Amino acid sequence: MTAGPMNRLVGREKLLVQLEREVLRGSTLMLLGPLGIGKSSILAALASRVRERNRPCGLAPDTRCLGDITAALASAYPDIDASSLTQRRLRSCLRLAVEERPGVLLLDHISTAGTATKGFLRSLRGTGLGVLLAADVENRRDHVATRALHLAYMETEVPPLARPTMAAILDARLQRQALPHPLQEEDRRSLLLLAKGNPGRLVSFVDLLVDGRFWREGRVSTSSVNGAALELVLRRYLALDTCP
Repeated sequence: MTAGPMNRLVGREKLLVQLEREVLRGSTLMLLGPLGIGKSSILAALASRVRERNRPCGLAPDTRCLGDITAALASAYPDIDASSLTQRRLRSCLRLAVEERPGVLLLDHISTAGTATKGFLRSLRGTGLGVLLAADVENRRDHVATRALHLAYMETEVPPLARPTMAAILDARLQRQALPHPLQEEDRRSLLLLAKGNPGRLVSFVDLLVDGRFWREGRVSTSSVNGAALELVLRRYLALDTCP
């Protein structure tokens, strides 16, 4: 299937195809990567692709508890009247619906999982439901903690984007922002280097540069903009702010 304008993700087409293949065959896997690398965008694009195939698909944008998972799965099977059921009964009905018509469950920003959450996800294995969980992993310690949740046997790391793709993202973002000074080529290279293939961080750089405080005599203050961008990415992807 050719990706349409609503489900195409620049630089991630191959990864999207791989993930789609796995979830449609009923696999459970974990998507790992730092904040801003594009996991949420990947999940949104994947949801669009799955729904285009007329397969049930639920997406939890922020997975904090079992209720978030239940709500996401219920959205994939709207024929079930959730308002008339207890949460436990609802989950039982959802499992039956999954067995009858397997779909896909996408869980973003998962960082913890209690006994009830693990039990429910285990109960869905073997039903044909594909599950993709995305976790924010900044370092090896985060990776170890995520793996210790034992939520998936398969892991996929979101790689940094290639330099030409990042350059294209930078140019597109620059066209949308009115900067107080023209961006010098040396500063452009510095921003691409600082972003390290992370599109969320690169977009934050440009958004911050509309503020004159991040300029010194017509040049970008890369050290200050880098620190501020990390904070901005955290606010956006931890639901403390709205990503444009």
